[in-house]
Amino acid sequence: MSALYLEGDIRVPVTKVDLMPYEILRTKSVEKDGYTTSVVGFGRRSTKRLNQPLLGQLKNFITDNFTFRFIREIQEPAKEAIVVGDMLEVRAVSKGKGWAGVVRKWGFHGGPKTHGQSDRERAPGSIGQTTTPGRVYKGKKMGGRMGGEKVYVKNLKVVAVEDEGKTLFVKGAIPGHTGTVVEIAKVKKI
Repeated sequence: MSALYLEGDIRVPVTKVDLMPYEILRTKSVEKDGYTTSVVGFGRRSTKRLNQPLLGQLKNFITDNFTFRFIREIQEPAKEAIVVGDMLEVRAVSKGKGWAGVVRKWGFHGGPKTHGQSDRERAPGSIGQTTTPGRVYKGKKMGGRMGGEKVYVKNLKVVAVEDEGKTLFVKGAIPGHTGTVVEIAKVKKI
């Protein structure tokens, strides 16, 4: 993230997004595939470093010893350029944070620091009832892996566009680390 100064001294927190050119590789139809979508490829890479299984999967998408780094299915490719003032919906995979306890993951307060509780400060406490139901309910908030999930962020505003529409500055945070592939869609106005 960074910041831009707009209209004088108004400081706006922004995330820079570089748009990659893509090619429509295939269009799926209801008759042949059962649904309608487009298969797009972006991010060219050399085929020299690919192993045999990957070469087999990408054999239809190789041209001049190059293939695409990313191949995705999208509902409909963008038809119009993104301009300043557009509202966007962004989808990406959030940063993976590894294993986290209940205090970090869910904001639990833990146990008291006194009254002989020397080793229970960050413990979750009781997790269930007694004989009835005699089990822990599904979905109970417990420690475990945190992050690395698909996240949707809606209503992000485009505050600046550079390089003839190839670089966007979006107000606010976008999920994922630097270099994460992000799906961007315009929010349809009602």
